[in-house]
Amino acid sequence: MNIRHLSALCGRRGKRGGAEAMLIACDVDGVAADLHTEWLRRYNRDYADTLTLDRLTSWDLHRYTKPECGHRVYDYLSDHDLYEHVSPVAGAAAVIDAWRTAGHRVIFLSACTYGMTDQKAQWLVRHGFSLGRKRGALPDDFIPIREKHLVRADVLIDDAPHNLEAWWHHNRRPSVVVSMPYNFTLRLPGMLRASDWPGIAHAVQFFDRRRPSPSLTP
Repeated sequence: MNIRHLSALCGRRGKRGGAEAMLIACDVDGVAADLHTEWLRRYNRDYADTLTLDRLTSWDLHRYTKPECGHRVYDYLSDHDLYEHVSPVAGAAAVIDAWRTAGHRVIFLSACTYGMTDQKAQWLVRHGFSLGRKRGALPDDFIPIREKHLVRADVLIDDAPHNLEAWWHHNRRPSVVVSMPYNFTLRLPGMLRASDWPGIAHAVQFFDRRRPSPSLTP
């Protein structure tokens, strides 16, 4: 996707009668960060397995590991160097940058284990997703949170079925599900499905165009 097309897709504030900018809530793992590739690599190395993402047809990863691993698979999420080896999802940074250029605000909502928060925040800064931070503080646009429905954003982009279900149940606001084997059967009102970042951009544009224009004062 070229820059001109991306800019048109993500919108330009001021060309729609003064439409208000959106607050876009975006998950990190599985959406902006390709966590599963490194997570599964470490598990397969240590347990001589060949587990791949396409086999994960439900959310709980431990159901697919060898019995001698089980819930220990989640211990990898606290590895101090995990995010040094996690790559950004293709196209994510370009779309998020285009949204910000258009005047939208993007925040990252992500559940974290102990030992995960700092390195995830550093990953967002290092790869240009976060706008930075004050000295000694986490980035202003990064919120470690499990109950994402407590944040009143205009739209949520996520891959976890339980997050998207809670988002609709509590907020009745639109969402974009990033297609994964473990969310393939998920169907919710107000939810669009996307398989890549151009698709996510199209879905957010769809929701943006259907928001009411702000009232004009005489």
